[in-house]
Amino acid sequence: MALTDYPGRGLATRWRRLVMVWAAALLCLAFSEADEDDHHHDDHDLTSRGTRVVHSAVLLEEPAYQALAPQLASVQRQTLSRTVLATGQLVTRPEARAWAASWLPGRIEQILVELGQPVQAGQIIAWIRSSDWEKLLAQLAVAQREEAAARLEWQRIDSLHREGLTSRREWLEARARWQEKETTLLVNRLQVLALAGEEVGPGALLSVRSPITGRVARIFSAAGRDADPQKPIAEILDDRILWFRAQVPQYYAPLVQIGQSARVRLRASTKSAPLRATVFARSGRIDTKTLSETVWLAFDEPPDSSLRPGLQGVAQIEVQRRENVLAVPASAVVREGLETYVFVQKPPQECHDCCDAEAQPNGEHAATFQPCAAYQRVQFLAGMETPDFVEVLDGLHEGEQVVVTGRHQLAVLVPPLGGGEFRISPLARKQSGLCVEPASFQLVSPTVSLEARITPAPTARQAVNLPLAGKLHRLLVATPGPVRAGQPIAELASLELQQWQLSWLQAELSAHAARETLKGYRELLASGAPLPEQVIRAAELAEQSAQILADSWKNRLTQLAGLTPTQLEALRQKHELAPILTLRAPRDGWLIPTDLAVGQFLSVGESPAELLPQRGWQIRARVPDPLWGLIQPGAVARFRPAWSGQPVWSARIARLEDAAEENGQRYAWAELLGTDLPLPESLTGMLTVELSGNGTAKLAVPLSALWWEGTEAAVFVYHRPHDLFEYRPVRVGQRNDLWAEIVHGLQAGEEVAVTCVPDLRRHYGRLRTDQGVYGDHHHD
Repeated sequence: MALTDYPGRGLATRWRRLVMVWAAALLCLAFSEADEDDHHHDDHDLTSRGTRVVHSAVLLEEPAYQALAPQLASVQRQTLSRTVLATGQLVTRPEARAWAASWLPGRIEQILVELGQPVQAGQIIAWIRSSDWEKLLAQLAVAQREEAAARLEWQRIDSLHREGLTSRREWLEARARWQEKETTLLVNRLQVLALAGEEVGPGALLSVRSPITGRVARIFSAAGRDADPQKPIAEILDDRILWFRAQVPQYYAPLVQIGQSARVRLRASTKSAPLRATVFARSGRIDTKTLSETVWLAFDEPPDSSLRPGLQGVAQIEVQRRENVLAVPASAVVREGLETYVFVQKPPQECHDCCDAEAQPNGEHAATFQPCAAYQRVQFLAGMETPDFVEVLDGLHEGEQVVVTGRHQLAVLVPPLGGGEFRISPLARKQSGLCVEPASFQLVSPTVSLEARITPAPTARQAVNLPLAGKLHRLLVATPGPVRAGQPIAELASLELQQWQLSWLQAELSAHAARETLKGYRELLASGAPLPEQVIRAAELAEQSAQILADSWKNRLTQLAGLTPTQLEALRQKHELAPILTLRAPRDGWLIPTDLAVGQFLSVGESPAELLPQRGWQIRARVPDPLWGLIQPGAVARFRPAWSGQPVWSARIARLEDAAEENGQRYAWAELLGTDLPLPESLTGMLTVELSGNGTAKLAVPLSALWWEGTEAAVFVYHRPHDLFEYRPVRVGQRNDLWAEIVHGLQAGEEVAVTCVPDLRRHYGRLRTDQGVYGDHHHD
């Protein structure tokens, strides 16, 4: 039998573990008591060396001063700023990232660039062998031969016609055949020029050109592999101008605004100084995975050329700034509940002379007490606070010396503010915004809380549709932001658009030639020349068909592609194709571009951007199955977003989704009431819905007035005639997100604090715990 098989071994192991746990607990308790004894010893050691408390001033003799060893700092004017930290990385501008791909399917014959090689816009980076391209070149060659033959034939007929050897009808028919071949040749030549960018001969390979100037960042393919418009061959980056894309936590998102300055520190940068930048765009959408909003920062000065996209860092975004304000070091400030004060150095003799005759020193040499230092407790009105400084709005003066090191030892010696009573000074009330409300009878309706998100109504979301397939040529709106209806947002280079234009041009020229032929036939008929009726009818039918086809293509170009009459006229007269299709915003809203690269192929079903409303948001809340039957349309609700400041917005349940989603979740929709703020999409929060209650009003206080000590509740009652607060335990009944029913311990009309309750609890704790510490000095 193995040793581990004995039943007593498991029992011994458990006892050993129990003993070790008890030993660890006793050791922690011993260290805690030792640390507490050290603090009491330090305080007792300080008082035994010669201290005196005169009202709110502490006088120290030389031994006590040496034991305290205070360090001082001056009240000075500073520039204060509050910042929000956001992690992110360096990125290129959206229009500075491009894909180089073939216009036609084929096989890569040769790649002419290397990784990291700089290239210019329009530079050839690869050759493609394509059967479609070879077919176009063959059609061009055939069209050239047919046009030359038709032109020679018309020239022969024209010469005979001038000598009277051929009829006018034969001349018209020969000219019509030549015009038809000439139009076909023009269309084929323009088609080849649109793809190659230059005149090419038979057997030439199809070129792939760089859409932008930059460097080759990635090569996706190799010689011998297949190529088509949807498969990029290389990625080109222009990283001369970099942005910093940062993720701001959802809670701090409302604090960040466009135009705020920031300091960016890059983790792998050799520079110790941060880079200055400015927030210029924000996404307007909360990422559902990271619960953060994306913002973009532009550097005030171009960063080092050695920096590359993808380098990570941290941005300190300045959300509040106060210049040339009076400030005190944060390490000098003492918080006593709601009271804020510092210890200001004073002349010792000034405080010693104002000592009462009955005051006795707290040392052994009462008759010969000689203070060498004095520190006065001075309350002040604080403003903006940073980790290093606190703004002084009132109570302190520039140049005064305040205690930084030793302030807590001094605070223990002086009695609490309020003379030992639970009283809040007017200065502390002004700073904290302490509010009191009377207990009253309220309808405490039962509620349920649901996880919810801000989302637009299904009919308010709109995708920017592509009328034609093509490659992204240029981004006119590169970052999310507001747009107006009809505003250009992107440009698309499309072969299909070129085909539409060439089809219209061919139909328009054919219709023109048909009209001229019909006109010649009618002139012959008017001169009395014999002409069969079916010839006139065929010419009229050909003219009508060509005109209908030309009008149809013209409507497509003007209505779907957005070409102007000027562009159509330039195409007809100068044979200039409009290679770019301009995409415009269909209506006003907040545009969120898709992450695309210049030169990336987009089919008709893809959308380069999404348009969201700027106002009129709704709330979509997930409803657990047990609560589904309790929520009814029209119910009163309140939405608390996960934002700094925690605002509360009124809402009303609008509808319930009839069908559950694939994961079995069911949702309710609510309308926001009384707010028209531009909210980010997918902002999370809690939706509190009131359920039908009994309608009986009960004595209640705002929920924020309660302080919980475990399972026991208490409120801070304000006695206005005496200007005092009272800590009073109460028994709580029913409660919701707004009100709490008071079953016992409070009467209607009694005022309770509804804000700053945690600070009041700390103030109350200071009064309770420090009675024994400063009791010996209270008579001073």
